[in-house]
Amino acid sequence: EMKGVVQMGHVASVSLFGKEAARFTSGFFAIGLFASVSALLWAGPRVLGAMGKNMRALHFFAPRKDVPHNALIFQAVLALILVFAVGFRELITATQTGLTISSSLVVAGCIVLRWRHPDLPRPVKVPLYPLPPLIFLAMAGFVIVRSTIADPSSTMIALGAVLVCTLLWFPLKRLRQ
Repeated sequence: EMKGVVQMGHVASVSLFGKEAARFTSGFFAIGLFASVSALLWAGPRVLGAMGKNMRALHFFAPRKDVPHNALIFQAVLALILVFAVGFRELITATQTGLTISSSLVVAGCIVLRWRHPDLPRPVKVPLYPLPPLIFLAMAGFVIVRSTIADPSSTMIALGAVLVCTLLWFPLKRLRQ
């Protein structure tokens, strides 16, 4: 019954709560998506701007005052090119996979840092450590595998983007030194 349905949350809400409640549920989904997009629009250019401050090769993206205008314009143009080149649905899947990989690398990096430097101060205590980050990594792995099975081409686009960024990082890092 749900195969091929794009608005899965709305259909499930109609079945569970009726049409009126489903409108509210769809509204909450929209607010959540808007908040996520807003966070990415806020964070993405600032990360690129911070990289521009620290790396000569990316200096063009460094903010001249408070707002990284060049990084924001670059992100907007790149997003528009990607939407028209691959389509919105593929872009969402590729972005989800890329963000999941990035988040997983951060979590794995925290585990490695804690293992290599056990004497560093730990201002944030994680109950039942290392269980929460391991559960996160397992779930992220499931999401990536599931995405690969469901939409291999979009997942490969994301993996290709991660690979390109990784390969670009090393020469940029050398230019920094």
